[in-house]
Parts: sequence; structure tokens; C-alpha cells
Amino acid sequence: MATVIKASCHDCGDVELGVHDLEVRVCTQDEQGTYVFRCPSCQMSVVKPAEPRIVDMLVASGVQLVE
Repeated sequence: MATVIKASCHDCGDVELGVHDLEVRVCTQDEQGTYVFRCPSCQMSVVKPAEPRIVDMLVASGVQLVE
């Protein structure tokens, strides 16, 4: 069964994504996290802040981590 991740686009509202539709980024200098995806509706890139627990949850679900 595929994992569905719900996120929010600034213009389109709530969207559903698969683990390969997102990327988690963590800055090596200050360890601040974000997740990035392209909205499936409007195709705009969306960047959202991610607390450490969100980073851990997304990575555990199979989302790629970029440091």
C-alpha cells in the first residue's frame, strides 16, 4: 500500500502527495528543516518549515533526506 502524505499549497489548499513527491532538507549549519514539493494542481514549488519530529516522520515514511 502506498503512503499518502497530506500537505498544503499556498494557492490550492490541501493536496495529497506520495513519498517520492517530496524532499526533506536539513541545513547542516543550524539543523533547520524544511520539506519541498511541487503542487500537483498548480505545479508551483512549495517550501514549508519542518520541526525535527516532522523531519523524522517524513524520512521514516520514505521521503528522501537532503542535508
